[in-house]
Amino acid sequence: SGETPFQPADPVATMNSIARRCLLLAACGLLWTLSAAAADKVVVGALPLNSSAPLFIAAEEGYFAQEGLDVDLKLSNSASAIAVGVAAGDYQVGATGVTASLYNIFLGGAELKIVADKGRLTKGHHFQSIVVNKAVHDAGGTSLKALKGKSFGMTTYGSTFHYILGNLAQRDGMSLADFDLKALRGVGNMISAISSGQVAFGIFPEPLGSTIVSKNAGVIIGWVDDAMPYQIAVIFYGPELLKNRALGVRFMKAYVRATRRYFEALLAPDAERSPHRKAALDAISKWTKRPADGRGMIYIDRNGALLNDFQQQANWYADNGFVAAAIKDQVKDLVDTSFQAEAVKELGN
Repeated sequence: SGETPFQPADPVATMNSIARRCLLLAACGLLWTLSAAAADKVVVGALPLNSSAPLFIAAEEGYFAQEGLDVDLKLSNSASAIAVGVAAGDYQVGATGVTASLYNIFLGGAELKIVADKGRLTKGHHFQSIVVNKAVHDAGGTSLKALKGKSFGMTTYGSTFHYILGNLAQRDGMSLADFDLKALRGVGNMISAISSGQVAFGIFPEPLGSTIVSKNAGVIIGWVDDAMPYQIAVIFYGPELLKNRALGVRFMKAYVRATRRYFEALLAPDAERSPHRKAALDAISKWTKRPADGRGMIYIDRNGALLNDFQQQANWYADNGFVAAAIKDQVKDLVDTSFQAEAVKELGN
């Protein structure tokens, strides 16, 4: 019939084949285990805001994993708590606003360095708004000068909100003494206070400002981004990544890849046509627990480069009594741009 007659299997050959497959599977399992074990653990303290978007993108797109990093993003509602956490070794990386607390911790001897951009206020990129309670606005509170003597809600003294108000007031020929400052210990409390009229106005990152407006509880009277350039948020390293340079560069490479993706998908002139836009927005929504539609995204340099206005910031905090005057001479030692520069060099343009 031309067909090959059935031949019984050779039991020895069969056993050898099975043994080889088992050894191959075991080897693959061992390699996977070793690979997983080799991933370096890095704990990052961050705020659940749009400005943390590159971290969320790096986690969701696997950029950290590709650098052999097991990154644990720990979300907090307090910038000062993150700075304290990095100094204490609870986090290896901090990602938050630049506050008096950060400067004070540095002056106290903590080993930490600001290494990359996490968000800056830049004209034309609306992220930080001045929101006035609806009733106060309707009664004439339509400008900062018109709010003189009114209550201002912020998280804590020495916060980024405090710094911004001080600078805006000075530009308008006023000072912090012209306002009734209320430390409310949390952005959520700020939202509640302005919505209920307990405070007259506040400064809010997007999408929080627009959310207050959408509920008819407040009115945006201006954008801080258009009034003052400001490095409001940063990535900073603690001792572990500063001492292990290779680890610090690997983390930065993953982060810079994410800042490039963030820029392409959300900031570039043709961002709405980016094939990666939806994935970026989904990553932001997943981690912030808020809808993200591409509006109100803070400007972050494509390569994570810093604006580096820290001398100006340090001078203000010292002059207003929030940080010792010694910070004026030492702030330059708080910044280390070499990790970002090396990461960009290795990644290329």
